[in-house]
Order: sequence, then structure tokens, then C-alpha cells
Amino acid sequence: MSFPDNSHPYGAKGNGARHTEAVATLPRFVVQVHDATALHFDFRLQAGEILRSWAVPKGPSLDPRVRRLAVPVEDHDLAAGEFEGVHEGQSRGSGAVIIWDEGTAEMVRDEPGHVSFVLHGRKLSGGFRADQDRRAALDPGQGA
Repeated sequence: MSFPDNSHPYGAKGNGARHTEAVATLPRFVVQVHDATALHFDFRLQAGEILRSWAVPKGPSLDPRVRRLAVPVEDHDLAAGEFEGVHEGQSRGSGAVIIWDEGTAEMVRDEPGHVSFVLHGRKLSGGFRADQDRRAALDPGQGA
């Protein structure tokens, strides 16, 4: 993963070398576009050695007034966050997958029914949360 300029606190140092130690300590996130039975986005957030995962049918929003349905799905191994290609011959999860965005995440709050985090990606940047009330939602601008 690389950042486009030196302004990111975990990006390049003044001599142009990446400060990989800081990046390696932050959990990562990835958003994949998955053209399965229905086109949707998979949001994955690292928690230790797994990726917590949500299916987001309409994709993430950058508008804080817009809540997006985020359906919790089974956890995935870390390798799933690197996958781009076509899943073939599977009854579930078949179809093309591309990485839409990726970066690091800072956990703000993680408790049953609520997780909030700050994302540092190419497209998604800022506070988000996933709440599970009557149905789960992924909200931008809500890093608390």
C-alpha cells in the first residue's frame, strides 16, 4: 500500500523512504466490489488475524447524512483482503472481485452492536461507524 503524498503521518518520511513500522502496526481495511448474484461492496476491517466483514449493497457513502445498509457476514482470513480476480464454481460468492479502496484503520470504539473507526484510504478517509440496531448501517463522519 502506498500513499500519494508525504502529508499522511504514516506515509513517506522526508527522505522519501516509507515508514513501514507505523503502517504495519495499524489494522487495515479493504473495500472490494463483488459482482456476485447481485453487485455489492464488501467492507473488511482487520481485527487481529481475521477480517471482520460486512456486505454493503449500495457501497459506502461519503455523505454523513446517508446511512448505508451493512449486513454482517462471516469473518474472512487476511488473504481475502488481497484477492482480486474471479471466484468460479462456488455456490456462494462467485463472480468478479476488485479492490475499490484499501488503507489503514484506527479503532475508536469496539463493543457488541457498535464499532467506530477512522479510515485512512485513497477514497475513504475519516470517521465511520457500523451500528447494529434494527439493521446494521455503515455511517461516514461518525468516528465516535
